[in-house]
Amino acid sequence: VKQILQPALRTTGLCSICFVVPAMTLFLVLLFLAAGLLPCFPADGYEDPEFASVLTSRKEVQREIVDKHNELRRAVSPPASNMLKMEWNSQTAANAQKWANQCTYQHSTAQFRRTNVSCGENLFMSSAITSWSSAIQNWDDEKYDLIFAVGPKTPNAVVGHYTQNVCKYEDKYSNCKQLKEQLGCTHQLVKDSCKAACNCQNKIY
Repeated sequence: VKQILQPALRTTGLCSICFVVPAMTLFLVLLFLAAGLLPCFPADGYEDPEFASVLTSRKEVQREIVDKHNELRRAVSPPASNMLKMEWNSQTAANAQKWANQCTYQHSTAQFRRTNVSCGENLFMSSAITSWSSAIQNWDDEKYDLIFAVGPKTPNAVVGHYTQNVCKYEDKYSNCKQLKEQLGCTHQLVKDSCKAACNCQNKIY
């Protein structure tokens, strides 16, 4: 029996860089699996405080996940120029939950996890409750096996979780460049949905 939890993040606001692996998609859908602990569909009211500490329905857990990602994304080296600050996205979280409910420790298809944009996916498995900060740090530590602008240091090095976490931005709409030119960045639609096009212009915010 496996317990599967998921956070979901989207980019907004600030700018940085992406360490690119071609297959990496830009939005993050992260699944956390703690094997053998609880049924797949526990009630939110489950009383074990250790388990409750990683429930992604809790606002403080969502903040921990978002803050940890932003902390690590701000620390990329070399410094970034086209990476946006992350925020919690409930639509992506709900989509990730559909896959998590299947209790399958393998990646979903690209079509399955698509919302209004293409979503990427990281998986983490533990035999005991592990904090989100530790799980995210585990992915980030893959950077030590990566040479910037070159690729993995060795053929067997695993770096895809790290590159997924620090990848750049994606606007809500594919025609943001045109919307920016036609309406301008002060227009509410463009301001809300085209933050990358308006904010990321070889500057760090």
